[in-house]
Amino acid sequence: MNYDPIENCLRIISIFPYDRHNSNVIKNKQCLFKIHGDIQRYINTGESKYCILSKDQYIQALVDPHNKDMLKNLQDDFYSKSVFLLDVV
Repeated sequence: MNYDPIENCLRIISIFPYDRHNSNVIKNKQCLFKIHGDIQRYINTGESKYCILSKDQYIQALVDPHNKDMLKNLQDDFYSKSVFLLDVV
């Protein structure tokens, strides 16, 4: 399932793995952390890092220095209990 309509309707800022993040924007806006990556970025770049589906890919994304800001923001959100999770089975 593709959640882009959620992003568009709610005007949520998408936060992608492996991108630089502006902490002020993340703290002051509603954001959607796309921890699975983004299929459009994967199609445009051909880089598998933008399609995170396996356990190994998640582990790689978590330890990659490019994702330290995203991980920190997610941890802060979990600790403050301000998280809404979408799960697709």
